[in-house]
Amino acid sequence: DEQHDAQTLLDAVVSNNTEEVQNQTRNLIKKYKKDENALNAIGTFFYKNKQYDEAVFFAKAAYERNNKSLTSILLEGDSYYEQKKFGEAVQKYEEAIYNNPTDKRAYFKRVSVYKFINPQLALETMDTLKAKYPNDPSIDKTMASIYYHLNDTAKASTTYKTYFKSVKLEDDVDAAKEYA
Repeated sequence: DEQHDAQTLLDAVVSNNTEEVQNQTRNLIKKYKKDENALNAIGTFFYKNKQYDEAVFFAKAAYERNNKSLTSILLEGDSYYEQKKFGEAVQKYEEAIYNNPTDKRAYFKRVSVYKFINPQLALETMDTLKAKYPNDPSIDKTMASIYYHLNDTAKASTTYKTYFKSVKLEDDVDAAKEYA
């Protein structure tokens, strides 16, 4: 039901019908005012359709119902990331980490921002995760890629070797290219 409602609103957004967008949005907020999951689903629908402002709007609406909602926080952060609003994205990822320090997704998302603007902080984040999850190959892969982008080929090579003990070279062509 929310999928159909979101599609109707998306059609209004795409046609640039501002008045219809406002009416539809008001109606959806009224209809799903107590349903955090429906609001997140609508936001996710907009995110997948590259309508990031609307995704943020519905993520915030869901967040107002539950300010600990990891789905809402990450959806808002991801939408900012896609809009290249990296400061806002990192703030949401930090909030997600604070609210749920055991969920690795927010750490990886934060690192995806910091990898290029603050690689040292990205590595510190991955070191923290590595201490908690020493056998997670995705952590090794991410760390190796950061080292690679820092031109630290020795550490990149060593870390990729660790990663490729768990994953076959042919199963991860991008990592294999950096490793080579």
